Amino acid sequence: MLAFSLVMTLGSCGETASGTENVSGYVINETNLTEYKIVRSDYAQGDLVQCGMDVRYAFENAGYNLKITTDFFREGYPEYAMGEYEILVGDTNRPETIEFLENLQMWQYGYALVGQKIVIAGHDTASTRLAVDEFRTFLAGQENFSFSEADNYIYGEVKKGTGKVYSVLTFDFTDSGESAVLAEIEEYTPDFVILQNADFAAAGTFLPEGYALGADFAPDGTENGRRELMYYNTDTYTYSSAGHLSMSQMPMLTADEKGWFSYCVVRCAETKEKYVFCAADLSDVPRDGVKDRMKVFGNFAENCGTLPVLFGGFFDGAAGSTAGSLLTDYGYADVMRLASEAEGECTDKYLYASYNNIAVVKSVVTVHGLYTEFQRAE
Repeated sequence: MLAFSLVMTLGSCGETASGTENVSGYVINETNLTEYKIVRSDYAQGDLVQCGMDVRYAFENAGYNLKITTDFFREGYPEYAMGEYEILVGDTNRPETIEFLENLQMWQYGYALVGQKIVIAGHDTASTRLAVDEFRTFLAGQENFSFSEADNYIYGEVKKGTGKVYSVLTFDFTDSGESAVLAEIEEYTPDFVILQNADFAAAGTFLPEGYALGADFAPDGTENGRRELMYYNTDTYTYSSAGHLSMSQMPMLTADEKGWFSYCVVRCAETKEKYVFCAADLSDVPRDGVKDRMKVFGNFAENCGTLPVLFGGFFDGAAGSTAGSLLTDYGYADVMRLASEAEGECTDKYLYASYNNIAVVKSVVTVHGLYTEFQRAE
């Protein structure tokens, strides 16, 4: 995964928002480690159960025998009380886990000392697995166990920059229609618009006031069917270059079967920095062929170097989908999952951001699309 790690301090002395108390300078060592239990969710299934066991095995391999239990809790019953010394694996009901996850973006995962407890988790099964594997590596590298705030690690950490905030609005034209798209563009005045699945004839005359067409292509290579369009705000950007590529080099496939993505490179008029916007159409690509098609984008994105890249379009980008999993592996964050409001249905309007150099400031599911603000990351 193209992620990087930063040390994260979750708090200092005193009460936090979730009610846990962080004890400054607290250290778990070989002496007090014997008091700790490994705790997983009582509702855990599949690999989440295995994650708890793997943490236990890792401690056993390091020479420490710790008990494992679930987070089942019943007030007034001492045998089901929350323990003072716990190693929490995954999404448990403990305040320390809640605090830890509230401080993580959706794509982040890791481990940290919160109060007197170690939390090892991500927001879902896949990221919790990654967090557990990283903790096992940490544990295997120690001769004498010691864990403090200095050992906290968050993977995929991105700090927001202090410069200009940029914005993008993405739609599916067939779900919205011209009047609805224009109304939301006027409301949000985004720097960039990604318009997917546009009717070919209507798209030929569609040009929002104050915007210029940055990229335009027909996925099937003809003037039949739909078009994928990208517009940039002429008050914010200047045009640099654009193009589109077939997402498969397989000669036996038709243009429609290959799948396409288009790209547009623009330069910010204020900062002079370049940005790359991509829109993909994988809607007609067989599910088992998405991986081969996405390799073309992966190679393209790698060649973009340090340029921030946003990837949207008409495809199944849900968490756990083939495209979504590959984009995560390439180092892209699922902006759709970061949306802070839900004012309407917004399926198929996925947007991924290269989180090694883009920090998402705000993401909102609008009535007809997805609106996102972002900055260059520090």
